[in-house]
Amino acid sequence: MIEIDIAQLEEIYNFAIPQKKPMKNNYFLDIPLKDTWLCLPKERLTQTEIALLSSLFLEKQETMIDQHRHPWYQFLVNNQPIKKVTGKYRLLHFSMINNEKMTAKLEWLKAFTNMFDNPIDSFYITDTYGVLIEKKGKNNFSSEQLEGILLTLETDFNCKVSLYLGNFYPYSEKFPQLFSEERTISCQKETQISANQVTVFSQVALHYLTKDSIPDSSIMTYFQAHLLIDPTMKKIIKTLWLHQGNISSTSKELYMHRNTLQYRLEKFKDNTGLSLKNMDDLALSYLITLTQ
Repeated sequence: MIEIDIAQLEEIYNFAIPQKKPMKNNYFLDIPLKDTWLCLPKERLTQTEIALLSSLFLEKQETMIDQHRHPWYQFLVNNQPIKKVTGKYRLLHFSMINNEKMTAKLEWLKAFTNMFDNPIDSFYITDTYGVLIEKKGKNNFSSEQLEGILLTLETDFNCKVSLYLGNFYPYSEKFPQLFSEERTISCQKETQISANQVTVFSQVALHYLTKDSIPDSSIMTYFQAHLLIDPTMKKIIKTLWLHQGNISSTSKELYMHRNTLQYRLEKFKDNTGLSLKNMDDLALSYLITLTQ
């Protein structure tokens, strides 16, 4: 917390309300100053002021983790075992996309965690990234349901969050290794190829598992050099891949008439010899778009 004369802040923001305790709601920005809180009505502040005041007074201390209260942090990050843990668990890796507008990170995390029936723990690891640990039960959310939850919270908190949804794994000493790899995947830009905010491994597996071997392939090097794909066609290929080759779903998402899409696919086949209606050719074309 920054040391500053409270009188200075009160002079600048003469509409601030001094309080012994923070308001803790979405209508006020609570600024801690020694043993006092200044509660500023957000409707009187610009977005720039909210972002600046938050970065100066709140964000770093707000997400600072108390390691002793989060044994799963010690387990995942420091590889310290947890006693008497059984069952299967999955990790939900969340990342703040527009961090500059996010002023209530702990409140967002609390609201997100409260949506689950079996949350074991949740915390931030960095200022913009964290995890929620969930135990497998009868009513675990699907990726589609999580999309809806994120959209609801986006409206309530004026923030956009992307989510990498991990698989359920049995508790074991190898869990931290699985966490480490999932964290790597969640932080890669390639996970944002999905049109959705929630990404799962099956959506990124092809590129993730082949990205290191592609540069060593003479065939792929040839395709990269000779099969140049324009931006519009790249978008069509990626969308078609995400919709598993479904023409109707792809044309709907692209706001493109089905006949226009069919024409572009036929033209692409004439130019390249690759039929995007064939899943093998589509997979190859998709990989090429990721490496150009």
